[in-house]
Amino acid sequence: MLNEYIKSPSFWDYRIKKSDLKKPEVKKFWLERKINMADWKGISRKDLKDFLPVLNIRLEFKKLLTVFLENAK
Repeated sequence: MLNEYIKSPSFWDYRIKKSDLKKPEVKKFWLERKINMADWKGISRKDLKDFLPVLNIRLEFKKLLTVFLENAK
């Protein structure tokens, strides 16, 4: 299922429907790619809080986001 997104020749050319983002594996993949590409548009604090422990992102990003979530109002 997730392989169809990974096989895409260019990440930003894939088509993810809103309904696909309800699948945790797709949401995780989407968040990892957006964060690693410094594309913060559309990422919610709730998604960050829920997925941050399992995201495969740079340690610096993870530390920064942890501090952000701890201090965000």
